[in-house]
Amino acid sequence: MQYRGLLALCAGSIALTGVSAQTETERVATQFLKPWERPKSYFEPPPVYPKYKKYGKKHWQKITFFTPKSPGPHPVVIALGGVGSDWFPYRLVEAGYALAVLPNVNAPWPKPEETIGNFTDGISYLRDHAAELNIDPENTALFGGQTAALLATDPEFLTSAGIPFDSVRAAVIPESKAFDLPAQAAESDYLKNWYSRIYGKDQARLVRFSAASHVQKPNAPAFLFMASKDFKEATEQSTKMAQMLAEQGTDARFVELPAFLPKARNTYFLAEPEGSGKELIPFLNEVLGSSKVEPRP
Repeated sequence: MQYRGLLALCAGSIALTGVSAQTETERVATQFLKPWERPKSYFEPPPVYPKYKKYGKKHWQKITFFTPKSPGPHPVVIALGGVGSDWFPYRLVEAGYALAVLPNVNAPWPKPEETIGNFTDGISYLRDHAAELNIDPENTALFGGQTAALLATDPEFLTSAGIPFDSVRAAVIPESKAFDLPAQAAESDYLKNWYSRIYGKDQARLVRFSAASHVQKPNAPAFLFMASKDFKEATEQSTKMAQMLAEQGTDARFVELPAFLPKARNTYFLAEPEGSGKELIPFLNEVLGSSKVEPRP
């Protein structure tokens, strides 16, 4: 499954048992087959079975939660809206991280306050049930698009919900292009109309909910921006946002993902340890530590 920033978790089981690694002979024999001609397991990760935790009154407010079998408490990656790759849960659990996937608001044109409130409710649930879930609530990373970037740059959104801002140790922002909302609205009538439906016509609200408006410290200690080589706008905007944060003294990095090639498995996000997204796990090990590596200082 190609990561294109859609951030939708594939339904179904995603276990650390089952599929064995391909031999080099098997890899060569299958790499030139059309996708529908390859063995089904060729693109699919070994399954990792989630638990579902309800955190709100709405029927859709359920956290999809994955946890390693290693002793905890585990650092936790909190995905806001989805993960975008079938391989993402497997790679995180394999590396010793818990993963909590929070759903988007199930409503047309939700206001930013609704979106942020839904996510902070989910994060609060994780903190309140940390012992039950065997996670370390003070050692978390956010994963997602513009909302993840916003929550990791402006402390007020989390602290006003009773969530300590310093519990967020990092943010991973893949394939996003919406960091400077006022600038984008000024350059595109289409985006101006689109944003007015979400944020209203008050320019101050665009500034308020724009991550680029909050690059001054305090920020989360570390950011990893990722965008595909063939997704030009996301690459440009992610590079710019990383530079803005770095200029303020924040550890912010940009990684260009390889252009997606359907016949090359290593361009599927996290499908290969040395393929697309290979920088993610080392980044998390550095800024969070896991149950399988030395904890962060």
